[in-house]
Amino acid sequence: AGARVQDKETGEEFDIHSKTVVNCAGPFSDAVRTMADPTQPKLVEPAAGIHIVLPHWYTSASPYGLLLPKTTDGRVLFMLPWQGATIAGTTDAPCELSNAPQATEEEVAWVTRELASYLKMDEKRLRDDVRSVWKGIRPLISHIPQPNEEAVTAAATKDAQVSTANVVRSHYIVVDEKTGLVSVLGGKWTTYRRMAEETLDALLAAHRDKVATTRSCRTKSLLIQGAVDPSGALPPKECIPASGMLEVELEKENPFLSFSQARHLVESYGFLARSVCQIAKERPDLSQPLISDEAFPFLKAEVLYGVRYEMARSVSDVLARRMRLAFVDVAKAEACIDEVARIMGEELKWSSAKLEKKKEEAAAFLKTFRCLPASSEVA
Repeated sequence: AGARVQDKETGEEFDIHSKTVVNCAGPFSDAVRTMADPTQPKLVEPAAGIHIVLPHWYTSASPYGLLLPKTTDGRVLFMLPWQGATIAGTTDAPCELSNAPQATEEEVAWVTRELASYLKMDEKRLRDDVRSVWKGIRPLISHIPQPNEEAVTAAATKDAQVSTANVVRSHYIVVDEKTGLVSVLGGKWTTYRRMAEETLDALLAAHRDKVATTRSCRTKSLLIQGAVDPSGALPPKECIPASGMLEVELEKENPFLSFSQARHLVESYGFLARSVCQIAKERPDLSQPLISDEAFPFLKAEVLYGVRYEMARSVSDVLARRMRLAFVDVAKAEACIDEVARIMGEELKWSSAKLEKKKEEAAAFLKTFRCLPASSEVA
């Protein structure tokens, strides 16, 4: 068993050998399944959902949000405080697969129209307040096959599917009898731990002759990285923004931190915030804010931390997948491209040509956080 993979930075292809293979490719799971066995039926129905981000004052400083249980066309809409801003959404419709899905103006208009109607405000004003837009693809399960069922049944579901309202939103684990490939399909972020446990249970049951363990699953009571103090000085309950001792400690030990920056670090990194501050101490130039706006309390040291400890390899890795700035305010993220690239380039020893290429790639990627023109088709 194994896979042939490609290093996206160098282009080098090589083989990885293993005793078993687990397919957890989200909406692309069917593509992986058919690579192993072309006769496999289609089981995943991709469904797109968009979110928009508005300024924090739409939900004020409260921890409360808003749920509209029934919009004009019967859908559900929510608005919640998130990352110092307000997130609103979402849509739910069948879509084609894409590595870089991008919202259309029509999709955003539906969200802003429904919100404006409920909030009794001008829709254009609300639309002008949108700071970022993004689109994701949910890997919904269109069909759970029964034993000995004809493959054509599952394959035909796409033609019969007129909406995503009734597809399965839990997860499903299937083991290919021919190849032994274990695939975990569907699911969502809120159930990721349970999905992982059940996937390994299925793998161990299907491949007893190859893999085994004497331990039962321990992840149900395991805290995530950053939630436990490595020094043992503080209990997890003190790792709470605005009310824990960790925040007090950070402010005391790091005079360069503002109140909002200390809170941000605790919320984002937990006890690992100490490591970010250590970088800032060693490199005083990185103790400065990445953005000269108190509403965005990111430190330059977070860029270097992302490279050294979070495997960030591109500017978009940092701006979108580590800091999440692109999701909060795409214009602010675009303004940071040069500085983030400079810090990363120094650490990773990028050549001038590679530095420019990374900046261009980031600029292109951040465009996906804006809308496609109203007349464009969704990719």
